[in-house]
Amino acid sequence: MKRAREPPSMRVKEGLPPEDHTPILDGVAFGSTLPPMTLGESSTAGSKLGKPESSQPWDFTLESAETSIPSQTARSAADQENLDAATQWRAEADARRDKWLEEHTEEFDAKRMRHEFMGWVEVEGDPDYFTIMLERLGIKRAKVVEVHSLDEMLKNHHCLKYGIIFLSQYYNDDQDGPEEEVPRDLWFSNQTVDNACATIAILNIVNNVSTLDIGDNLGSFRCFTETFSPVMKAEALANFHWCRNIHNAFAKRTDILIGNLALEQEAESKASKSRSAKKGKGKCTRRTSLSNVPNHYIAYVPFAGNLWKLDGLDRHPRKLGPLVGGEGWINTVRNDIQYRMANINDGTSEGYSVFAIIENRLPRLIEMLAHNVRQLRFVEWCLSMKRDYWGKSVATDPEDNTWLPGREPIRGPDERYNLTQEILDAENLQAESQQRYKIAQCSEEYLTWGRPDIVDHQLHLREMIVPLKRERDEQWKKYKDAMFDYAPVIHHWMKFLHENEALEPLIDWHLANEGGVERELGDLKLH
Repeated sequence: MKRAREPPSMRVKEGLPPEDHTPILDGVAFGSTLPPMTLGESSTAGSKLGKPESSQPWDFTLESAETSIPSQTARSAADQENLDAATQWRAEADARRDKWLEEHTEEFDAKRMRHEFMGWVEVEGDPDYFTIMLERLGIKRAKVVEVHSLDEMLKNHHCLKYGIIFLSQYYNDDQDGPEEEVPRDLWFSNQTVDNACATIAILNIVNNVSTLDIGDNLGSFRCFTETFSPVMKAEALANFHWCRNIHNAFAKRTDILIGNLALEQEAESKASKSRSAKKGKGKCTRRTSLSNVPNHYIAYVPFAGNLWKLDGLDRHPRKLGPLVGGEGWINTVRNDIQYRMANINDGTSEGYSVFAIIENRLPRLIEMLAHNVRQLRFVEWCLSMKRDYWGKSVATDPEDNTWLPGREPIRGPDERYNLTQEILDAENLQAESQQRYKIAQCSEEYLTWGRPDIVDHQLHLREMIVPLKRERDEQWKKYKDAMFDYAPVIHHWMKFLHENEALEPLIDWHLANEGGVERELGDLKLH
């Protein structure tokens, strides 16, 4: 038996009296006694639609379906009211959308401009920023610290194993001289664009440390440019989009606009030069005056038995001398820095900074903690297999204090120490398999005696990880705060005050009371 079609969903027409609940479908009323219309008749103003000849209201024919669509004038007052309300709601929604887009346009434009910006902005000389830049570049086992005095640098020479960066005003000492014999695997890049000296100094160090893991992206870039000349390395770096975006993470909208203007002016000046002025094309020339480099970064790195000074504005690396034991190369760096400080600004100590790239111990400590957790779990598993350790030995062993509050060991991932399941799974199978084989051969008494030592070592590792993790979290927070552009917020706030006629009165009040406010602040300082 053929199943009858179910009627379409109907709604009660709004606006009708309670006793009249005629079901309608798309504005067509069914069950009324109006005369039917045939196909071909045109609905005019005031024409009425009739009921189909079918016995059921939903079994209408093609003719009744096409002729059942009312015209705009045939709509009732309630339908027109609903339509007007929907139109008004749509208009209000569009207005809210346009307002939201207007408020966030500058933010979206800033992100897009930062991504598409082809220049390099100046980076503030802050070791926390450089540390996060290293981490974003894929170098997680190194960090940047500031050296507050040259004597401190000599005192902690055993920690300065990667390199040193000297930040100061640009100084041309004209000591290039003849090109020295440079090792073929020494990576050195010139600086051909403004404001890129910070990143170039960092890369000139980390790319020459063979024991440092620099990540996949930077490692591929180093291999790709290994045979390039210093100038070609600089051109490749200037067009390295991924690295440039990390460098420009702090770029604000105004910085990008100023940078684009500088790029346009530079392009116009190059186009206006005559061909006769283009001499030495393809050679790196030392620029004695830079348009946009108030500060400059110089790298010092030990490599292949010698100490090298890698200045992006030099034609080639400069060898400062051979490496000697102890504090030898650090002392050589100190002498060169003191020489440069004595010849800049009459030897004043303002405007100088010394940074050191050292080992970041946090990843190594986390790996040691993961190894400790795996070792502890295996020892406890061996003890549980040898006898009922948990029911007897722990309760009767007076020297086992690992069950006291605050000394409970961890046996799995823990966010407090950045210990993830991925790190726990990344084990050295060959080394740990041999160690587990030796543990499995130990007696129950030996494992019972050794377990508290494993837990004590874990607690010691956790105590060392906590301050380093806190420092890293604070660095990331500082880094993200510096990335935020407050200019659009201030702009919209000033615009809001101006539209409400409150900006000019505030300015007048500030100008009228500026002296009084300063006097009040001065009185507070005196007290």
